[in-house]
Amino acid sequence: MIEFFDAEGNKINYLTTIETGATIEIDSYKHHHMYGFNLENDDTHEPLDGTFTYHSNNENVATVVNGVITAGTHTGTAIITITHDSGITSEISVTVTQAGRTATPMVAGGSEFAVALLDNGEVWTWGSNEKGQLGNGLTENTTYPVQVSLPEGVKAKYVAAGINTAYAVTTDSYVYAWGNNENGMIGNGTSDKDEVNRTPVRVQEKTSTGVLVDLSNIARIAVGENHVLALSNDGYVYAWGNNSNGQLGNGDTSSTNEKFHDNDTTDGIYAAQKVYRGESAATNDDWYIQDVIDIAAGKSFSVALKADGTVWTWGLNTSYQLGIGDTMTRPVPTQVLAGASSTTEKNT
Repeated sequence: MIEFFDAEGNKINYLTTIETGATIEIDSYKHHHMYGFNLENDDTHEPLDGTFTYHSNNENVATVVNGVITAGTHTGTAIITITHDSGITSEISVTVTQAGRTATPMVAGGSEFAVALLDNGEVWTWGSNEKGQLGNGLTENTTYPVQVSLPEGVKAKYVAAGINTAYAVTTDSYVYAWGNNENGMIGNGTSDKDEVNRTPVRVQEKTSTGVLVDLSNIARIAVGENHVLALSNDGYVYAWGNNSNGQLGNGDTSSTNEKFHDNDTTDGIYAAQKVYRGESAATNDDWYIQDVIDIAAGKSFSVALKADGTVWTWGLNTSYQLGIGDTMTRPVPTQVLAGASSTTEKNT
């Protein structure tokens, strides 16, 4: 794994946001060695010299030349791949926003409603509102957009939608949710599946000591059928909701995390918790998957893309959706296999 630093020695996040026309200059590189379990020295960061090659998968959004990443005039996301002459590769996900804008406009669709993010950070919704999923304090359907009742002064930078719930990541990286709380999809620490939140409430994180705090430092959200993932700016993944198939990645198929947590209900976690590392990835004393640059959530399973280009999956696997060569459910992240054919999988 390659880590990147600017001229002041600050680490450059694997998820980075800049405005159109701005630049990021990579001044130095370090190789992050990760060894097996070791009580004295689990991992080291050594300066990395040599030759590097650079590639952008979307040069309309951002280019990279000799370690200088330059945002273009188009908004969006570009994956910058940096490869050392030894073959070590890492990626940076660069999101470019329009200079002077609060957010890059985007839309999301739920079951029977839609969400729109304006460039000024306002969130608007329309459609079905039986479960409060429009976030305007009411439960009447609308045939036209209505503004979501975010707290005064709060602006959004990212939106997502589930079946009957919606989410906004704010410019200060908190998460708000509204709508139906079935399966604990609101993530505010309650377990009442009949609870309806007609206006946005902050998603909570359940810490290792069991204390609820506001979930923070979040970049984006992915919503599955009955669970939610959140990706932090520093590459960690959080999850909440139903966990009957291990889709929350906490090492179990119930809500109880035996190492740190108890007294949860048996079918879901109703506040955000960090996703564990897979067993094969547990090479240092950090329990949790990290260096993630993108996430996706399906029907009872989850997907993460790491900065080294590897893909990790967990949860339901009855139709080979985890890509790991069998149909066993996995309650922790497992790396997707390379080059496995459908014939090989069916014969395993």
